Amino acid sequence: MLPTFDIEYIFLKLRANSVSDIAKFSITDKESGKEIDIELDLKDVEIFRPENHELRIDLGNNVSLEMKYPTYDALTKYHDGDETDIAVKATFDMIKVSIDKVLVGEDEVYEFKDYSETEVDNFVESLTSQAFRDVQKFYDTMPRLEHTVEYKVGKRTEKKVFTGLADFFPSAWAT
Repeated sequence: MLPTFDIEYIFLKLRANSVSDIAKFSITDKESGKEIDIELDLKDVEIFRPENHELRIDLGNNVSLEMKYPTYDALTKYHDGDETDIAVKATFDMIKVSIDKVLVGEDEVYEFKDYSETEVDNFVESLTSQAFRDVQKFYDTMPRLEHTVEYKVGKRTEKKVFTGLADFFPSAWAT
């Protein structure tokens, strides 16, 4: 299965080829409150890959995690519900599907898919708060669909950053 950012890219390019390369929409300027019409050439939109992104997370003591990108299926499966306990469970579930391997030293490789759900749960629950922060950094710096549009408001030049299909979708699918 493809990672979420690849699926978003494919959907955006399908829209560009089937409807139009140019998406027109309005945004509200934060400073003036004015509605600003913007055109975005979807051919220019690419996947942004941050330089500081790492697939490997060092846990210390010669142990590291090798991560994999969540798929669209995983995101929709684990992002249901608004209650705190559901959100916490969804976070743990997302971490579990994103850990591909546990590496110990240079020779020992433990693939998460080879372990029971209970064993995986116990491992994830045993991670330190620093490990959780490092996993969060993995998600924060993951490749994503992103594009910056500059626009004029009077003499000012402003920027609007679109990130992920949710930002592009309302405008990109409009005619």
